Amino acid sequence: MAKSRIDIQQKMFGVIEQWNQSELPIKEFCTQHQIVNSTFHYWLKKCRVKDQESSGSFIPIQVKETSSDVAFAELTLPDGRRFTFYQPLDCSFIKSLLS
Repeated sequence: MAKSRIDIQQKMFGVIEQWNQSELPIKEFCTQHQIVNSTFHYWLKKCRVKDQESSGSFIPIQVKETSSDVAFAELTLPDGRRFTFYQPLDCSFIKSLLS
């Protein structure tokens, strides 16, 4: 019977937890466990995104005084997406971007 995506996710998140506890470099861990390196990195990214979503934590925003042609603030998300704002804006707008 084919494994569901949830079963595979749970298995790979468990493998990532094993790697965290092993303190081995990813390449060596993947070789020892016969895991394709790119597959491991795919699930590692998924695991980190899930951890960020479940933790509800925010990344601090640094606000600098600038002229209008320079960014007012920049927000970088854990997955690498970056938002640049050129003027002050309401917090509800930022929240809507993150939803």
